Amino acid sequence: MVSSPSKRLFIFAVFLGLVYFYTFLNYSYKQRPHDDFNTVYPDDHKHFKDSTRAKTLLNPDNSPQDEVIVVLGHTLHPDGMPSRIMKDRVVVASQIYHQLRSNYHHPFIIFSGKGKSANSEYTEAAAMHEIALCKDVKEDDILVDGKSSNTAENALFTSKLLIEKGILEATIVTSDYHILRSQYIFQTVFPSNVTLYFVASQTDEGTRTEKLGRERALFKNAQEDLENLHLLNEEEVFGYHPIRNFPRWRMIEREIENDMKTGENFNVQNEQSLAVVDYGSNYGYFSLSMAKKLGKGVVISVEGEAYAEYDGAAKYHKSKMEEMQVSNNVLCKTKVYPSAFQKLKELDQVFRYQLCLSVFHWFKMPTRDDFEVALANHLSNAYTTFIELPEAMVYQGNEGQHAWKQTNLWFNKRDEVTIIKEVAEKYDLGKVTIKILGALMHDNETVRKVIRVNVEKNKNKPKVDVDKVLEIYGCAGETNSYRFDGKS
Repeated sequence: MVSSPSKRLFIFAVFLGLVYFYTFLNYSYKQRPHDDFNTVYPDDHKHFKDSTRAKTLLNPDNSPQDEVIVVLGHTLHPDGMPSRIMKDRVVVASQIYHQLRSNYHHPFIIFSGKGKSANSEYTEAAAMHEIALCKDVKEDDILVDGKSSNTAENALFTSKLLIEKGILEATIVTSDYHILRSQYIFQTVFPSNVTLYFVASQTDEGTRTEKLGRERALFKNAQEDLENLHLLNEEEVFGYHPIRNFPRWRMIEREIENDMKTGENFNVQNEQSLAVVDYGSNYGYFSLSMAKKLGKGVVISVEGEAYAEYDGAAKYHKSKMEEMQVSNNVLCKTKVYPSAFQKLKELDQVFRYQLCLSVFHWFKMPTRDDFEVALANHLSNAYTTFIELPEAMVYQGNEGQHAWKQTNLWFNKRDEVTIIKEVAEKYDLGKVTIKILGALMHDNETVRKVIRVNVEKNKNKPKVDVDKVLEIYGCAGETNSYRFDGKS
């Protein structure tokens, strides 16, 4: 028989063990403050911070499932036991699940991954399923996808399921180092009317450093996976780099769809207050896509950083404008200098949206101050800016990066989000919200983020005088501008 002191000691040891186990399982969510998370992936952690979601269901269990949480798998240990990274992902997904239920939603969770350990037929998805049951996720709210062998296959499986169920919201849970690649894949695969949230379980610095070293190579694999599944829609896309244009547009189009749902950017009275500018409009692909999407307002396309080089692109753009019967797009053939951003600011010309995708580093900006002033003026020219800057890294000159020396000078070892925040503060832009939509691998194998920036003080300000703007750009008159009149 166990003596009384020994029994108490045994009970205390069990209690400590349970506390340790609970702390271990919940480490991924609690190890880092919420505000720090939003600094890295702003606005994507929506489910944890949004307690005002509409309470539409009185009893979730008796109501249709209305939202999905997708948890991406991770390699099992050789003995079939789940890795710490896998456990952390499931814990975060379980927390989202319970919070959604507390807000009267009925979510379900998809665990994905057919990967198996060396000594077991036990799949990643099955292992995550068991962990979730221990976290009080209901069996009926779990779906195991043990067939998808990569993230692209999982995205395709999930998107088909959502279409069948008529579900329009999905949360993707993975690790911090894997977020950008997951965004690239899911943004590409999912229809633009589905709202996507991306939530990261945090890993320690050593793990991130190790894993991020492999992510560049895996980005290339992800593109190949999408191509093999015929998901890059290459036949319908045009421009300088069609293979990248479709994912970029999906990221932007999804944001516009969300704005339309919420009324953001669309409480407008006339064409002047729904104006868009597209710098380096890529044979017109983004401009025409935007013009068709909006259906009203005007999209000004500044085609090319150098007129002589991009004359063919402008001609193609014009022909597509006529072919697609788009009359709310103005093609401006000119060369843009950063001084144009300053003039637009001085004349209080503010666009609803502006696109500057992988062209900002082509503007003439000799010094870091020149770069920061140009970026500040550029951001002040719109309420919402979609921008793609060079990858934040130290260039050696052999990467094939245009203006690599200047980029090193401009960035000064800062990442893109830090640069935008510092510029906003330094040049009094007021409150800005920054959202990373995803990233794409370029021909020089750099990975560039597509970022949405809102300058909040410009929210109710957009209004553009098209003739005045064309004059600032240096393309006023019929010689250097074109707008389809619907008769050609």
